Amino acid sequence: MNKIVRQLTLFIVVLVSLSVLVGCTGQSSPSEREDDSPSTITETEGGQETNGSTAGSKVAVITPYLAQPGTQFYLEGFEAAATDKEWDVNVIDTAGDVAAVISRIEDVVNQGVDAIVINVDPAQVAAGLEVAADAGVPVFGMDSGTDPLLVTNVTSNGYAMAAETATYVANRLDGAGRVVMFVFDPFPPVQIRGVVADAIFGNYPDIEIIDRITPAVDDGGIADSRAQMEAVLAANPEPGSIGAVWAAWDQPALGALQAIEAAGREDEGIVIVGIDANPQAIEAISSGGNFEASVAQDFVGIGSTTVDMVERQLAGEVIKEQVVYVPTSLVTLANASGGAAENSAADDTDTSGTSGANVAVITPYLAQPGTQFYLEGFEAAAAEQGWNVNVIDTAGDVAAVISRIEDVANQGVDAIVINVDPAQVAAGLEVAADAGIPVFGMDSGADPLLVTNVTSNGYAMAAETATYVANRLEGVGRVVMFVFDPFPPVQIRGVVADAIFGNYPDIEIIDRITPAVDDGGIADSRAQMEAVLAANLEPGSIGAVWAAWDQPALGALLAIEAAGREDEGIVIVGIDANPQAVDAISAGGNFEASVAQDFMGIGSTTVAMVTRYLNGETIKERVSYVPTELVTVGNVSAYMAEE
Repeated sequence: MNKIVRQLTLFIVVLVSLSVLVGCTGQSSPSEREDDSPSTITETEGGQETNGSTAGSKVAVITPYLAQPGTQFYLEGFEAAATDKEWDVNVIDTAGDVAAVISRIEDVVNQGVDAIVINVDPAQVAAGLEVAADAGVPVFGMDSGTDPLLVTNVTSNGYAMAAETATYVANRLDGAGRVVMFVFDPFPPVQIRGVVADAIFGNYPDIEIIDRITPAVDDGGIADSRAQMEAVLAANPEPGSIGAVWAAWDQPALGALQAIEAAGREDEGIVIVGIDANPQAIEAISSGGNFEASVAQDFVGIGSTTVDMVERQLAGEVIKEQVVYVPTSLVTLANASGGAAENSAADDTDTSGTSGANVAVITPYLAQPGTQFYLEGFEAAAAEQGWNVNVIDTAGDVAAVISRIEDVANQGVDAIVINVDPAQVAAGLEVAADAGIPVFGMDSGADPLLVTNVTSNGYAMAAETATYVANRLEGVGRVVMFVFDPFPPVQIRGVVADAIFGNYPDIEIIDRITPAVDDGGIADSRAQMEAVLAANLEPGSIGAVWAAWDQPALGALLAIEAAGREDEGIVIVGIDANPQAVDAISAGGNFEASVAQDFMGIGSTTVAMVTRYLNGETIKERVSYVPTELVTVGNVSAYMAEE
C-alpha cells in the first residue's frame, strides 16, 4: 500500500488517493531497464542459511511512512527477525517527508552502519543511495521498488496476484459468463494486474468482458466505481446478465458491491473479487455475500524476508536477486475469519462431526510419485479426523475407475475422491450423483459432477517464472519459449507468459517452440534449441529460455552446454521442479528456477474440502488452489532437505 503512495507522485496528482488505499507489489515499470548487473528473482518464505555470524550488526531502517499500517507490519516482521539475530536496529521515520530520507541516509552512513533498509521509492532518494554506494554501505528495499543502487527489493508479485483472482472468477463461472473489469492502466503496479486478467479471461471463449472501466480514484475508487457499476447494472437489467466483477484493487470491488446491493440484485449471484484484502474487503468477504475473494500480501513476511536478505549479504554472499517475492494469500469466506494470513483451506477448517466418515480414494496412478505424495498428505490429514479411508488403485486402467466408483457408491461411502480426468469417468460420476454421494477431485480437473477439484494454479505458476525471466533480464532481452498448446494444463501456462512478456516492450520472443513429447520433450527440445543457437551465434543474442514444463528446459540446457555457450548467462526456467530440474538448479548453472507444487498439501487440502462439505457447508470453489513454491539457487538446498 505504501509504495503506491510514493510512486504515484511520479504520475498525476489525481492518483494520490488510490496510492493510499491500494496495496503495492514492488513491480517496476516494464519499460525500465535498471542496470547491466546480473539479477535474478526468487520467491521465499525466509530462513535462508548463511555462513558466519552477523550478531551485533548495525542496521538503519528509514521510511517516511511509519504512520501507515502496512509499514508498521513490515517493521514488526523486520524487528522480530532482527532481534533473533542480535542486531542493533535504528528505525528512522521522516513523517511523510520523502526528501528528508536523503539526509537521514547520509547521517547513518556517517555513523558507520553496516546496512540500510528503505521503504520509499528509490528513484526519489537517489542522491542518498549514491552517498551510501560511495561509502560501501549496502541498501535494501522493503517494498520500495527496484533500483541499480539497491542490493535487492523484497515485495509481492502483482502478476501472480491477478492470476489468482482471475482464475477464481473463471472457475466460479464454470468458464462461461459476462464480466465487468475495473482497471487502472495509468499506474504500472495496477496495470500489470489487468494484463494478466485480460489474458486469462481471453483464454475462455465463453467469458465475455462487457465493460473495462477505469474509475476516478479521488477516494481510492469507491464512489466512481459505484456510479459506473450502477450504469452497467441499468444497461444489463436481466438476472444472470452479469456474472462477475473483477477489480484490480479492492476499492472498485467495494463500490461495485454497494451498487449491486443498492439495486437489490445481490441475490443474482454476481461474484466480486478484488486485490489487497484491505479491512473493508475482508469484512465484506466474511459476511458471505457477493464479495467473495481478494489477495492479501504478507507484510510481516516482507519485513522478515528483508532481514534474511540483509543477513545473507553481510555474511559474504553475493546477492543475485534483484527482486525477491514473498508469497501472498487468496482470502475467501473459507479463511477470512482467520484474517489475511491463511494460505490454505486446510488451515482453519472445522473438523467436528466427521469422525468415522467412510471415504474412498480411487486412482489409476498409484505407481506415480506425485500420486503417492497426494495420498501421503490425504491419509495423514484423514487419520487426524478418524476417517476410514479406502484407497483403490486400478493400476493404470482408467476405465476400471468407473466400476470402482459404482462399487463404493453401492457400499454407501460418505464421499469419493478421484485422481483421474473426470471426463474419462463421467459414467461413474453420474452413478455417484444419482446416489447422492459427493465426489471430489484431487488434481483431477474440474467437472460439474465434482464438488470441487484441489490442484495447483497453472496460470499463477507461469506468472512466477515469466516474471523471474523479465526481472532477470531487467526488462530487456531475447527469449525462446517452449510451449505445448494441445494440452490445456500446459497451454494456460503459455497464455500468461505471453501476456507478461508482451507487457515489456524491450523483450522479444525470438521463437515459440512446440516440441515433440515422446520422451517428455527433452530430446526434441534439445534439437530445436540447437537450431536456435545456430541461428543466433552472437553472445548475448539469446537472453533466456522460458519453458512451460521442465523437460524442454532440460533439453535447452543440454544444447547450450553442448554448444559451449553456458558462460553467456542464458537464463533457463521451467515449471514442476522435477528431480532433474532441481539438480540442475542446485548446480548453479543456466537452469535457474522452476515451480514446485505442494503434492502433500493438495492431499491435505482435499481432506479439508471434504470435511467442509460433510459438515454441511456449501462449497463455492469449483477449483481449490494450493500454493506453490518457486525453487531457485537461493532456496534449493532448503527445498531439497524438505523433500
